[in-house]
Amino acid sequence: MRIDKKIIKNFIDGDAEAFDELYRHYSKKMFHFTLGLVKSEDIARDLVQEVFIKLWDCRNQVNPDLNLDNYIFT
Repeated sequence: MRIDKKIIKNFIDGDAEAFDELYRHYSKKMFHFTLGLVKSEDIARDLVQEVFIKLWDCRNQVNPDLNLDNYIFT
């Protein structure tokens, strides 16, 4: 399921609720993906947190017309 483009646009504009929605949508999937790579729950949690911090910091570089899944998992 893709996230609604309006949520992405709101996130880019600095809406914390939109960020929370993105976190709820992606964090579990990202955790399991990362856990498969690093084999450590603690490290996987830390990496997921770092990805979302970086995503927030770089939100004005996100293109709402592109697939956010690809952006986050890269």
